[in-house]
Amino acid sequence: MVKVLCVLYDDPVDGYPPSYAREDIPRIERYPSGQTVPTPQAIDFTPGELLGSVSGALGLRSFLEDLGHELVVTSDKDGTGSEFDRHLPDAEIVISQPFWPAYLTAERIAVAPHLKLAITAGIGSDHVDLDAAAAHGITVAEVTYSNSISVAEHVVMMILSLVRNYLPSHQTVRDRGWDIADCVARSYDLEGMHVGSVAAGRIGLAVLRRLSLFDVRLHYTDRHRLPADVERELNLTFHPTTQDLVPVCDVVTINVPLHPETEGLFDDTLLASMKRGAYLINTARAKICDRDAIVRALPDRPTGRLRRRRLVPPASTPGPPLAHRPAPRHDPTHLRLLTLGAGPLRGRHPRDPGKLLPGPRHPRRVPHRRRRQARRGRCPFLQRASIKEKLVPYQVAVCGPGHDCTEEDRANAHRVGQLLAERGAVVLCGGGAGVMAAVASGVRSKDGVVVGIRPNDTREGASPDLSVTLVTNMGQARNAIIVWSADAVIVVGGSWGTLSEVALAKRRGGVPVISLGGWQILDKDGRPVPGIGHVETPEEAVAKAFMHQSGTRSP
Repeated sequence: MVKVLCVLYDDPVDGYPPSYAREDIPRIERYPSGQTVPTPQAIDFTPGELLGSVSGALGLRSFLEDLGHELVVTSDKDGTGSEFDRHLPDAEIVISQPFWPAYLTAERIAVAPHLKLAITAGIGSDHVDLDAAAAHGITVAEVTYSNSISVAEHVVMMILSLVRNYLPSHQTVRDRGWDIADCVARSYDLEGMHVGSVAAGRIGLAVLRRLSLFDVRLHYTDRHRLPADVERELNLTFHPTTQDLVPVCDVVTINVPLHPETEGLFDDTLLASMKRGAYLINTARAKICDRDAIVRALPDRPTGRLRRRRLVPPASTPGPPLAHRPAPRHDPTHLRLLTLGAGPLRGRHPRDPGKLLPGPRHPRRVPHRRRRQARRGRCPFLQRASIKEKLVPYQVAVCGPGHDCTEEDRANAHRVGQLLAERGAVVLCGGGAGVMAAVASGVRSKDGVVVGIRPNDTREGASPDLSVTLVTNMGQARNAIIVWSADAVIVVGGSWGTLSEVALAKRRGGVPVISLGGWQILDKDGRPVPGIGHVETPEEAVAKAFMHQSGTRSP
C-alpha cells in the first residue's frame, strides 16, 4: 500500500458545487503540437466538475482507494503542526499545485524518508528544492500541457483587460454610474500595438497564436528560435535577448519558467528600458519580477497612475509578492494594474505636429488635449514652425554597432534618443538592431521622429520603433546617406561599420562628430586623430551635437 499526500485549495465558500453552469465541456482530442491527449480506460468523474479543490481530490480518490492505497487530501500546508507536515513523514507520493503550493524544502525532505515522487498537478516545480530532492533520490514530475492553453487564454484576457481599461471602468460604473469620459480616458485599442512574449514555449507560442488574430505586431525572445515557417505564419519578429525585446513593445507578457537565470529578470535596469505606457503581464512566477524594482518604477512615471488595485504590497505587508489586493484611494500605488504610465504619442509629422504620419506607427487614439496642444504649438517634443520661416528640423545621425553592441551602448543610445527627441531633433539611424534599435526606442518614448535608412531591399529586420523606414538596396553604402543627411553625427560604441560612418563624416567635414564609448582613432604616432569629440555621457554627446547648430536652417 502507498500513501499519497495531496495538497489542494479549499472548496468554495458555499460548499462543493452540487451542479454546474454547463452540462458538458468541449472534447479535446489533440494538443496544439499534434500529440494526442491521454485516453484512460475509464474515469470516475464527470468532465467539467471541480476537481482541484479538497473535495474534488483531482478525481483520484476512487481510483487509488479501490487499489488499496491511502489518499490524504488537505489544504492545510503552512505553519507548525499543519496537516501536511503531520502526514509527510510516512508519505511516498506528494501531489501539490502551482497556485496552492506545498513547499518541499530541504528541511521537509529530510523528515520524509519514504518520499519517492513529488508531482505538480500543473506546470512548474519551483516549490520543490530540486537539489535536496536529487540528493534523496526523489523524482520530481509535472503534468506537461495540463493547463498551458488555460494560461495562454488568461494572458490574452489580461492584455485586453489592461489595454481596454476594463476593470477600472467596471468599478467606475459600479461606484457612480456610466461616466463615459472616466472610462475611456485610458482605454486604448490593442490593434497595431507591439506585443512581445518573453519565451515562446508551449504557453508563449499559444499566446502568440491567439494574439495574431488581433492585428498586432508580434515579437518574441527565446533561447531556441522558432522554425522559420512558424515565424512567417505568425509574422513574428525575433529578438536575441529580453533586453532587446522589451524597449520596442507596448505590451510584454512573461511566459518563461522560474530558474536562477530568470529570477529577478525584470529589475530596475530592464524596467527603465520599457516604454512609458507599456503593460507588463506576468502569469509565470512572481519572482521573475523584482517586486521592489516595480514599486520604484511606478511613482517616477509621469501620469503613470494605476487604478483600483495595488500592484505590489509594501514590504511590511505579509503575503506573496505581486499580490493583488484592494488599496485605499489615497494610496500612491492605488494605480492601474501592471502598466507603466500613459500611452505615448508617436509618428508625428516633423513639420506639423498636428498631422500624423501615414502607416501603423501611431496609436489609433490621440488624446484631445495633445491634439489641441499640437495645434497651438505647445507640444514640447515638436514646436510647430511658422509658415513664413518654413523651418527644417535639426537632423542628428546616431550610429553604432548592431547585435554586437554592449548593454552600456544600448542604454547610452536609448538615452541619447530621448534627449534628442526632447530637443526636437529628427534622428537618423540605420534602423536595425543594437544601438539603432535602442536609439529608435528612446526617440519613440519621448514622442519624437526617427528615420531608419535600411541597407537591404525590404523592410525586414527594421526596428519597429521607426517613424519612417527608407529602403535603399545599397548595402553599407547607405552609410553615406545617413552621414550626408545629418547636421551632426553621434557615435555610440564601436564596430567596423560604425568606423566607416566616422570616416565618411570626417571626409565630408563641416559637421560635429561625437563619440560616446566609441573606438579611438590614432595617427601613425599613436596620438588621437583630432576632430572627434569624445564624451562620457549621453547628455554631453547631445549638448556637443547642438553646439554647432546655427539657429534653424532654411530648406
